[in-house]
Amino acid sequence: MQTIKQIKQKMEAAGKKFSTPWLQLGIKLSGGGVKPTGIHRVKLLVEPTIEKFTHPVTKQEYQGLLFRLEENGVEKKWKFPLYNKDGSPHYLLPKFEDLEVGDEIELNMDHRGTKNFVNVTPVSKKGEQVPTIDYENSTGDSGKVSGGESVEEDLSDMQNSLEL
Repeated sequence: MQTIKQIKQKMEAAGKKFSTPWLQLGIKLSGGGVKPTGIHRVKLLVEPTIEKFTHPVTKQEYQGLLFRLEENGVEKKWKFPLYNKDGSPHYLLPKFEDLEVGDEIELNMDHRGTKNFVNVTPVSKKGEQVPTIDYENSTGDSGKVSGGESVEEDLSDMQNSLEL
């Protein structure tokens, strides 16, 4: 639809704003319940802001965090409340406290029994080296930990430090 694409580009050039789509971790089923949409790998674009939202069912206002994320090159919004129904801090708050703008995470809706919850998994940063261990090879040489130290030396050092 080239015509629509051109119209949208002209509107954006004129300063018109289009609404940012919401990241959808689950789809509400007509018979009740929620179907997860899978793992979403997203990048945190800016610091989240504290906003007021209205619960769709109870119509009560609540405070929550509004995130601006990028998924597959598309900017999206995502939110969660600051507090649980019982007034305690929301379970996702500690999972985000050590993350920074620009970090990539994977968000995935899961369920335990009848309760749905969101898994947050940080994605290792580029250039960050994950230690690897080479196990004993067929010649009988001892394995090496990346960095060149031998496994035996590491174990010996740990054992000596525990004996102190």
